[in-house]
Amino acid sequence: MRVPALIAAIVLALALAYVAVVLGEETVTSASDAFDAGVAPDGHRGIGVEADSWDAAERAHVDSAKIVIDKEPGVPGGSGRQPAGCDVVISTLKDIDGTINADLRTQATKFCLAAGTHTASDTLILKDGDSLSGPIGSQVSFGPATYGLPQAKIVGESTDKVVSADGSNITIEWVDVSGGDGRIDTSRESSTCPSSNLPSGCPVVGTGIGIALGQSDGSTIVKNVRVHDNDGAGISNARGRITNSEFFRNTLDPAFLGVVGSAIKGITEFEAAHNYVHDEQGNGIWHDHSLSGAGNDPAMLSNPGGGSWFHDNVVVNSGRWGLRFEYSPRDAAEGEHLSGPSFMAENNRLAGNGSGGASHRDAQNGTWRNNVFGRQSIGGNSFAGNNGGLALVISDSGRSDRTDLWNAEARNNTLNGEIIKGCNTANTICSSNTP
Repeated sequence: MRVPALIAAIVLALALAYVAVVLGEETVTSASDAFDAGVAPDGHRGIGVEADSWDAAERAHVDSAKIVIDKEPGVPGGSGRQPAGCDVVISTLKDIDGTINADLRTQATKFCLAAGTHTASDTLILKDGDSLSGPIGSQVSFGPATYGLPQAKIVGESTDKVVSADGSNITIEWVDVSGGDGRIDTSRESSTCPSSNLPSGCPVVGTGIGIALGQSDGSTIVKNVRVHDNDGAGISNARGRITNSEFFRNTLDPAFLGVVGSAIKGITEFEAAHNYVHDEQGNGIWHDHSLSGAGNDPAMLSNPGGGSWFHDNVVVNSGRWGLRFEYSPRDAAEGEHLSGPSFMAENNRLAGNGSGGASHRDAQNGTWRNNVFGRQSIGGNSFAGNNGGLALVISDSGRSDRTDLWNAEARNNTLNGEIIKGCNTANTICSSNTP
């Protein structure tokens, strides 16, 4: 990516003065072009130029004279510096998708982004062992959530997925991700996608995504990210461990509500912890459609209950459910009870959500414990109760084509005047919940 014309003009003017100082009596008569010289470890951005100069005695050529035109801003309370061990530093002047996607799959690479806005015209594809990080910033504590404030922004430009993890041992941290562009397939009848509310056409699943994890595995780590303003979902096909992050406004296109519309949605066991999720149009965090085999992730065996683990999150003001566990395992036959996948939600704070605090629907092996529902104060901010006074709804749709409700438990939750529906359902246990 070339330096934009306006910046180039400024840089060249500064370069002439710089080279004139360096060469003393010599006078610079031309400067050919400006180029990005990268960001130094101290956070300064360098711009290089090539210039010709001469004096009365001889002609001289100056290659790649580097001047500092900017310093990447730090983060209050954070170091504002790149993490250790960067293999490739990407300034805001570089082609971010071209740089990352040209990297070989056979080598693990640590990509470090300078602070500022990086425009992605194509999906950034991280491969085996790769990591993507912005400068290390500060964290904010808000109730049980502790989330990062990234200073490197990745904005999709007509990109249906902004970042995609494709492989094992991938880490994404300290980046702000937005701009996943949702697509509509107008050739399909809306009757073939009944979960969507479109009168015609169907949303294309896998588009409108901030971070796509469907091609990764349980070794994936996503932390200290800020994901917002995507058309479909913040993180789709969640895998691994998603922690210490902030999510909001991730279903800008209502066609994706009921399909993928959420901050985080996964069909395989995953961990979501210490996140601040707010003002989502759809669900907050959603585990759905797991298979009894593929839905079990060995990397999650160390979690309490050995499966999905949603804990210490603050989920407020979602348009639909704050947390949702649904249709799992989806391959269970009518009347069949399977031992996995499993799900646990604990120590979460849930308030102001449009459909209710949480939902356990057509799913097996789920535990809800030590959560706080309803009207409450978090971090000095007051939040309304969940819609309809519903803390948690445990239910079976009765449909023969969906999983039977079985082995659900709700205990030691604080309800703040709200209710748990479904405690009288067969194979459901509710105990020691505080009204």
